[in-house]
Amino acid sequence: MAGRGSFNYDVFFSFRGEDTRLGFTGNLYSALSQRGIRSFFDDKEIRKGKEITPSLVKAIKESKVAIVVLSQNYAFSSFCLDELSIILECCEENKGQLVLPIFFNIDPSDVRHCRGKYGQALENLEERFKGDKEKPNKWRVALHKASNIAGFTFKNGNEYECDFIWRIFQDVSLKIKRKLLHVANYPVGLESRVDEVISRLKVGSDDVVHMVGVHGIGGIGKSTIARAVYNSIRHHFEGFCCFLENVRENSHKYGICHLQQMVLSDILGYEDFKLRYVSDGMAMIEQRLCSKKVLLVLDDVDKIEQLQAIAGAPNWFGLGSRVIITTRDHGLLKHHEVKSTYEVEELNDKEARELLCWNAFKTDKVDSRYIAILNRAVGYASRLPLALEVIGSNLHGQKEDVCTHTLDRYDRFPDKKIKDILKVSYDSLDEDERSVFLDIACFFNGHKLADVEDILSAHYHLSVEYSIKELIGKSLIKIDSGLVTLHDLIQKMGREIVRLESPHEPGKRSRLWFCEDVVQVLNENKGSSKTHILILDFPKDEAHMKGPKSEEVNWDGEAFKDMKNLKTLIIRNGSFSSGPTHLPNSLRVLKWQGYPLLSLPCYFHPKKLSILELPDSCLKPCEPIQAFSHLTILDFSNSESVTEIPDVSGVRNLEKLSFRCCEILTKVHDSVGRLGKLKILDASGCKNLKNFPPIILTSLEQLNLSHCSILESFPEILGKMEKITEIQIRGSPIKEYPFSIQNLIRLRKLELQMCGMVQLPSSIFMLPELSLMHVSKCEGLALSEQDKGNKMVLKSSNVDHLVLSNCNISNDFLPIGLSFFFNVKELNLSGNNFITLHAWIKECHLLRNLKMDDCSLLREIRGIPRNIEKISVKGCISLRFLDLTVLPECNAECCFLKELILDDCACLREITGLPPNLNSFSAKGCTSLTLQSISMLCNQEWVEAGNKKLFFPGKKIPKWFTHHTRGGSTSFWFCNKFPAISLCLVIGRGDEKHIKVKFSPRVCINGHKQSLGCQKIYEFMIATDHVLLLQFEDNEDIVFTDNGWNHVEVSYADHITNNEDSIREVAKFSGIHVLYEQTCGPRDVQFHPPQTLISVNFDSNSMERPRQRVKIVTERPQKNQAMVLSSSILTLTQPPPADAEKGLARQPILLPMSPLEDVVGETSKSVREDGEVYDITIQNGIERCHENDAVQLESVSSSELHSEESPFNTRGSDSDDPFDRVGRKHFISGLEVISPGAKSDESSSNTKGSHSDYVINLVDRKSSVNGHVTLPSRADSLGSIKEAINALELLMVKDLSEVSSDPATQFGLHQLLDVLSRRTVEVQEALAEFKRKAVTSCQEFQSTVESVNKLKSNEKHLERIQQETITSKDRRNDLKNSIKEISLVIKAENKRKKELEAEIDSLKEQLDAKGRDLEQLLLNLKNKEATLSAYSTNCASLNDQAQKLLEEADVLLAAKDEGEAAEVKQNRLKSTWSSDITLQISKIKHNIFGSVHNEC
Repeated sequence: MAGRGSFNYDVFFSFRGEDTRLGFTGNLYSALSQRGIRSFFDDKEIRKGKEITPSLVKAIKESKVAIVVLSQNYAFSSFCLDELSIILECCEENKGQLVLPIFFNIDPSDVRHCRGKYGQALENLEERFKGDKEKPNKWRVALHKASNIAGFTFKNGNEYECDFIWRIFQDVSLKIKRKLLHVANYPVGLESRVDEVISRLKVGSDDVVHMVGVHGIGGIGKSTIARAVYNSIRHHFEGFCCFLENVRENSHKYGICHLQQMVLSDILGYEDFKLRYVSDGMAMIEQRLCSKKVLLVLDDVDKIEQLQAIAGAPNWFGLGSRVIITTRDHGLLKHHEVKSTYEVEELNDKEARELLCWNAFKTDKVDSRYIAILNRAVGYASRLPLALEVIGSNLHGQKEDVCTHTLDRYDRFPDKKIKDILKVSYDSLDEDERSVFLDIACFFNGHKLADVEDILSAHYHLSVEYSIKELIGKSLIKIDSGLVTLHDLIQKMGREIVRLESPHEPGKRSRLWFCEDVVQVLNENKGSSKTHILILDFPKDEAHMKGPKSEEVNWDGEAFKDMKNLKTLIIRNGSFSSGPTHLPNSLRVLKWQGYPLLSLPCYFHPKKLSILELPDSCLKPCEPIQAFSHLTILDFSNSESVTEIPDVSGVRNLEKLSFRCCEILTKVHDSVGRLGKLKILDASGCKNLKNFPPIILTSLEQLNLSHCSILESFPEILGKMEKITEIQIRGSPIKEYPFSIQNLIRLRKLELQMCGMVQLPSSIFMLPELSLMHVSKCEGLALSEQDKGNKMVLKSSNVDHLVLSNCNISNDFLPIGLSFFFNVKELNLSGNNFITLHAWIKECHLLRNLKMDDCSLLREIRGIPRNIEKISVKGCISLRFLDLTVLPECNAECCFLKELILDDCACLREITGLPPNLNSFSAKGCTSLTLQSISMLCNQEWVEAGNKKLFFPGKKIPKWFTHHTRGGSTSFWFCNKFPAISLCLVIGRGDEKHIKVKFSPRVCINGHKQSLGCQKIYEFMIATDHVLLLQFEDNEDIVFTDNGWNHVEVSYADHITNNEDSIREVAKFSGIHVLYEQTCGPRDVQFHPPQTLISVNFDSNSMERPRQRVKIVTERPQKNQAMVLSSSILTLTQPPPADAEKGLARQPILLPMSPLEDVVGETSKSVREDGEVYDITIQNGIERCHENDAVQLESVSSSELHSEESPFNTRGSDSDDPFDRVGRKHFISGLEVISPGAKSDESSSNTKGSHSDYVINLVDRKSSVNGHVTLPSRADSLGSIKEAINALELLMVKDLSEVSSDPATQFGLHQLLDVLSRRTVEVQEALAEFKRKAVTSCQEFQSTVESVNKLKSNEKHLERIQQETITSKDRRNDLKNSIKEISLVIKAENKRKKELEAEIDSLKEQLDAKGRDLEQLLLNLKNKEATLSAYSTNCASLNDQAQKLLEEADVLLAAKDEGEAAEVKQNRLKSTWSSDITLQISKIKHNIFGSVHNEC
């Protein structure tokens, strides 16, 4: 094909040759052909004969536009009319084809209404085709459709024919448009990206103008996507389309005026625009296109001036227009206020492999020998479509070794074509932006944005934030999760630019990053002043082995001496044979991990050094740091030699100071606490730091004192510090916090974890902005010592989120400690040891969320705040009762509670006072709940009050549930409105294994999955059976049929991620309950497939009888079974009943035949067991039907159908047109009742349908063999009615205005209506006669049914009596057995009673013996009292004797000089004294032993 999609021709001409071949049509064909529009015109070989040949049909289908020249004699040709019908059919099948009618010297209304010459022509054709009335009807419809299509009208004398042809040419030029744009040879991964753009265009909305920007790096596929989108949607814009390619390149070559001329020429269809200035083009574009719905694509825009000149504003174009802009510069789209943008995503791995395969091997199948080459090529291209296509083309047809060699060369030198395309964005950058880009490409791909900004800002001594934004805008770099990233090929392109600065001498390049190049320069001392940045970053595994290839960097330390312009030096993971002897004073950034020396070189005095980071180093700072006045970052982290932080008062610009994990650090200089610009202070992990100096750091934002193992106190705060908003301390046993902590006036979050015994001052509670306080895993909480002796004025804190978990909190602390937090909104007291939650909790009026999980000692809750919304007491194993009505006012005011969680409270027995409207209630694992509590949870009134989700132990579905089944799925039918329903699911299984499930409800309506509020994922782990109750209602997202029954399937889908059980295996029962009063009535919901409803009604003059419910049986009748005869007037409907009220068109329904025995036998059963019963109201008698009778029912007459009483009267239909009412299609089926004994030829009914597109089934009446139930035939009348209705249908193509203005048509219409009226009266009379006889038969039939029913009822009553008799005998036997068992139990109890009496007697005897022993014990006590009295007397005597002995001893001492006589006397006294004492002691011993012996 010639580049026109599926069309071989631009235009197909349909015309009457004798009218216009040699005139207007010939001239139009010539004008279009001269302008390159290929047309199909008067091919005589194809047009031979009277029938449309296949070749001509093929030509019509292969033409983009069909021009139909409707001249005066066009309709006299049946060939032309057939051709017109085929053209219209083809256009309906292929939405891309168009029809352009030209009314040449004819009024369009004559064509539309077939009057004048067109009316005469059709009359002639109808006469000619008498036997085939369908063709004239088809031609009328085709002419009517063609006349309603917008076209051109020409009348001689109104305008020049040449001008008229020019206008047609312009319109045709727009309609055929250009060929489809070439998109891609292999459009891999294109569809999803095209859909993303189309979704943003919102093509269906024509009330606004949308501009959409497509941006991304070069070679990502922006233009390819734009071309595909253009081809997909351009047919919506009536030819006003323009795809402006290569805007950047063409703007530079030819200027913007040239682009403006191209846009105007493409959209308006001619090329005589002469623009001198850009402003002229802007004005003309706005003037000419402001009323046209256009599609404009501007591809590869790189300057804002281009957008302003071509698509300056949305109001330049008509409503419904769409403008697509592709660019590498996202900032340009923002500047032009393009709100909807799409950043083109890279191909995924699968798509990249597929695209490469197609380009390299021309297939998606790869030879196994090339898999390694393929993987390597995909890795090099990094999923960039351009690179994949270029590399694939270069590998195509090559052998393995050639492919490998090609990829080796790519590793060293990027492909020139790829590099040139990517370099376009680089060339558009300013000098500063180019430098920043090269820095990032060489060093910082994948680094944190904050670190990159710090380093480059210090390097250039100015902020690089603007340059980075420009690079992001031009799609050269991205920020992903705070990291700076860029495409691998863009990185290679940037590094190649630097490499080409000195291809063979790395030391003369501006940037050194490649390890081998850096090591070579350092080893050989080949550095130069051209190097500005040097970063040596060995891979960690190689660094662990002392440098690359397991070798050290062997140097003399002088390599940096010649690098006089080196500003940034960064060394990571390096291993050096010695330290540096010289460092350049030009350095502004020095980061050396593992610096090997104890100090910096003595002649190192950099005046502009901003960043000094020496982590893991051997540096031992002792002297004051004074020389680095511009220093902003100082880092000694993880240094094993740092014992103290020296005086830093000389670095007043310091913003970040870190000595993290300096484990032997013991002292911090006081100057650290007075750094006015310090923002970050990190002293975490200093295990030997005991004290911290006072601080007044007015700029401090972050303070880290975690894991300081012996730090005892928080530093004093000497003044207000307004910048710090958060303090987190973990693992530091700080015992006391100073009162001066109140100076942290902007502190919002305080987090203390694993901090031992925490003493908090009252001042901390008064911090004005403190909103979150988190204290957990501490040994205890207490007020500071200075607050204990003072009287405190209680003022509630502003803390609204308070966590005091696992802090050993007892009952005593709660009322005092929490009195500071009455404004709290979320309170977490989990894991503590209090027993009672006191009533003081009610004073927390703002509390919304209360959490007390795993409080194992909690037994009682005495109060609940009135505004509480969520309570969680999971795992409180001592809680036995939960009373939510603890105070009278609480029950009335506790109406906000939405969520109550009681999981795993194993001892919980009773729950009282549950409020309504709970969104969630969970009592998982509460296996001790009483039946009364379970009954309360299953209470229908409480559940229907609005409780959305309930989960508790249980084995059964509540009895009030409307419908329930085994397993985990169920279904129902509804109409009109989706009902509010409750779902119930019983989860469990027979064994004792734990059940772990993760699932979500799934609701499908008519086979389509719906999104409902309850369809979130539920996850449970249980040991026993549990019940899950869910409730949800209709919402806006539910899609269903409004005018019929909708089938709803409810099931449960697994979300297994960690060895959970399948919900299908553990779902025992499922149920549905409909909340009828809220959304619908009982008739709107059914739980079985809706069946046909039959309502038999007769006139009101007959005797009314009670309604009977009869179940419709659809099985074939058995032999000798009588058949149920339905009435002659039947209201045949399908549920829902509301269809008749809505005026919906009724479909043909054939009533099932039912054996009489089935009906009578199942009547009472269907009423009692099955809710699906249908009413048959019998108001008159019916003649008895004999077994051999063959009866046929005739349809209701049209007058009865349209009467007020008729249920078929379609009030409220969409049209009030009388022709629509006459032509409305009623489908009425007759019911044929055939007895089993009748032959098929006797019972067959003959139904005939007209050739029209609707059918009225009219069953001819026949007389039976026996003459029963016969009606006179009215075949002639019915045939006349058919003809009248067919004639009226033909009139429907005419407008009412034509009927009112055409007397002939009016007269014909009245005649047809008269015929219809007369025939209708005759049919009514015949039906009335049949009705009378049918009434008599129905009466007899009713009497028979009643008799049979009575007989069946008596039989069932007798069977019931017999069954009860058998049952009573069984019960009597059971009673005898029970009496015997009870007798045996009584005997056993009597025996046990005697044994107990004997035991009681024995116990009485033992009690008497114990009484006697007690009396003896009292007597012994009295004896002991006497003994004690004797002891006292003896003690007094001993005291007296001892006193005498003392006196005698004094005398002896006084007479020590009296010689031998005195000595003899003294010895005698000693002997006497000793014997007396010995005697006394013997007496005492004798008394004691005697007393003990008596007691024994």
